[in-house]
Amino acid sequence: MEQLRRREVLAGVGGLGSLVASRIIGPGRPLSSPPTLTTDVSDGIWPQFGHDARRSGYTSDPGPTLPLEKQWRVELDRQPEWVRGSGAGPIVGDHHVYALESDALVALDRDTGTEQWRFHPPVVTEPVSVRGLGTPSLGSGDGPINVGERLAYRDGRVFLEGGQWTEISVLYAIDAESGTMEWAVPGASEPILLGEVLLCSMSFDGSNAALINAQTGRIREKFDAFLRYWPGAFVGHDLSIEAIRAKTDEFGLSNGYRRFDPELVVPTSAGTDIALFQPDFQTPAITTDGLALSAPGQVINGDGDTSQYMAVLDLQNGEFQPLQESGLWNTQVVTDNERWYIVGHGAVVSYRVREPGDGDQIKEWETDISEPVGKPAVTGTALYVPIPDGILALDPASGERLAEQGPGVEATHWKHPAVVAGETLYRRTSDGTLYAYR
Repeated sequence: MEQLRRREVLAGVGGLGSLVASRIIGPGRPLSSPPTLTTDVSDGIWPQFGHDARRSGYTSDPGPTLPLEKQWRVELDRQPEWVRGSGAGPIVGDHHVYALESDALVALDRDTGTEQWRFHPPVVTEPVSVRGLGTPSLGSGDGPINVGERLAYRDGRVFLEGGQWTEISVLYAIDAESGTMEWAVPGASEPILLGEVLLCSMSFDGSNAALINAQTGRIREKFDAFLRYWPGAFVGHDLSIEAIRAKTDEFGLSNGYRRFDPELVVPTSAGTDIALFQPDFQTPAITTDGLALSAPGQVINGDGDTSQYMAVLDLQNGEFQPLQESGLWNTQVVTDNERWYIVGHGAVVSYRVREPGDGDQIKEWETDISEPVGKPAVTGTALYVPIPDGILALDPASGERLAEQGPGVEATHWKHPAVVAGETLYRRTSDGTLYAYR
């Protein structure tokens, strides 16, 4: 499919990645206006890990002026080791920055870092009679409740995953201004924000995933699909499920090293599809046109050694094309829709975004760095890479070093993502301290 035709198809269903789902699970009570599925994000916020459901890491916001100047710092408790940290934020809403402590969600003023409120998740139970119907029932009791890694923000609500080790997980919706709980869904976890709905894992009623109305907490649709690690999601119209399956089989991606599971192309009741691209231990990046880049497999050579290769997979038609060997491992990827930025141990590599079949995927530049410690963020003027010494800012077009700012962090893999909202960059360090730079 030509690039123009691809955009025309997507624009015909309400804009890039804008779709609707119409069926409600449970007895009757249809909502008057079905929620919209989209990967679009409003300006000025950073609502979830990777900025959007596609995990692109890109924002059109201007970001800070270089060199970076510290605006404020807040000491929060050190996150326990079981929190891998990538999705633990911070995230940024319209007025507040939201960060996690070991047993609480904390809201801070965006301009000053002053604490506004903190939310300690209560114990939540669900009667058997309403299981799977999306009608949560609140129990009683005092925590402590372990907070999970996933945070999300939408239209004045913060969504938090939590639970006790001996109980099922709970998805909490909290008023973003007051810190009061609006609803909770037991059994739901790992939320991916898709516009007016949350795609969540489910741990009851035999379903593995569901779409949950972000405003009401009601389950709209259930799927037999597993969410694992940090998947990227893309919504499209009539995605070519069979073509994607054929290509993944052709390139041997159905083995134990597979990075794309063709069974995770999920058709909704409205005829729209959700493609989940979930690599093992790494995060992908998906363009607004549905081109996904990640490490889709490993190749074993004649000596028994393994080497990782990367490839572009077109989630619209299943076309697939490997990149030149990057030599990187344990990578994170971000994209501004013009370039891929692959951050791995020892280097950042940039490739021009091309559809499979439009020519070889050619490397544009490569810049040596120290060991990265978090998923980058990219704006129109800078690529911000968390490294042990601080934040490294690179020119997206050339890879030139623009600035470097401490303090440093422990070299813990992928625990300290860069977050940009408006003209501010936010970053958390290993001791729990949250910094804001402008």
